Amino acid sequence: MKNLFTFWVFWAFVQWGFSQTSSIVVTAVGGENIKVFSNGVVMNAEPQTQVRISNLVQGQYELFVEVYPANQPRFNVSKLVPVELGREYWYEIQRSGGRFTLFLAETRVLEPAPNPRNNLNLPNYNNNNQPNNNNQPNYNNQPNYNNQTGYNGPCGCQYPMQDQTFQQAKTTITARNFDNSKLLVAKQITSSNCLYATDIRDIMQLFSFESSRLEYAKFAYRYTYDLNNYFLVYNAFQFESSATELSRYVRSLGPIGYNPSTIPSRQYAGPTGCPFPMDPGAFQAALQTIRSKSFDGTRLTVAKQIVTTNCLTATQIKEIMFLFSFESTRLDFAQFAYKYCYDLNNYFMVNDAFQYESSISQLNNYISGRR
Repeated sequence: MKNLFTFWVFWAFVQWGFSQTSSIVVTAVGGENIKVFSNGVVMNAEPQTQVRISNLVQGQYELFVEVYPANQPRFNVSKLVPVELGREYWYEIQRSGGRFTLFLAETRVLEPAPNPRNNLNLPNYNNNNQPNNNNQPNYNNQPNYNNQTGYNGPCGCQYPMQDQTFQQAKTTITARNFDNSKLLVAKQITSSNCLYATDIRDIMQLFSFESSRLEYAKFAYRYTYDLNNYFLVYNAFQFESSATELSRYVRSLGPIGYNPSTIPSRQYAGPTGCPFPMDPGAFQAALQTIRSKSFDGTRLTVAKQIVTTNCLTATQIKEIMFLFSFESTRLDFAQFAYKYCYDLNNYFMVNDAFQYESSISQLNNYISGRR
């Protein structure tokens, strides 16, 4: 009976994943013709004033737009945009002075947004593998929150705030008249709770000033349940520079949190650089994201973004290195990724990705300098 229930839980998540999609609409408000690329793939063969990208899944997309103003040279605009399920994002191309900018003008809800708090009603089994019929929690077998929410990445905290409580928290913050008062209350609430990335984004939108949103986003990161989804808070920023500064801050913290659903292999007993290696399925998705980029420089940037919020084995780092065309890029990444490696004593394995002995020597000197 329990196996049958597990099957239906899995089937529900599969159906939910395929039924929820998003879209992006890019419009040139000045009437210019545009051609839009998403992750390097052209979306419209012929230039037009408005382009729609449909059937998107949750994640980050690299938009590259070619703008063709009348009787003028072509302009290029690019932006890395986060996408949530069940949303439609309206971006506008506007001319400002002698250049064009791409910014988020509006976000529309295509259908009721998926709420990770609407967990499936899982039965609570006791140690005898029998369902508990009372309403008391079974503390001998705590539920795995990762399984209930469908999130399987590193967690900054254990038990996310319930929806009703979160709505009350938002009301409390909104009642303050000034940004500094709202920020103080928001930090007080956050520091004693555990929030989803979407919760933090919603709180950020309660502030009037960009500086308050950025300060809160930095503060709240450590109190986030789904750390790998933190890119969702970028939607609350008005300026690209704020997202860049937050990303730089998160990278400076290094890997934090834990993953209760991923247990590191006990076959390795040496020193570790981080607690829990990346899940194989998630790693394959990360490889595909890096591989989709056309140039070494872009691949290196994306690879570093992925590494800073995860923990990798030496073998996984080596696989990423093989995606780079140039020896210098492989060496750059190998040096950067060392502190995010789980099995540090196995780091010699990455040497297989080098073509020249000199690169191995440079990496060895770098590692020796860190010890």
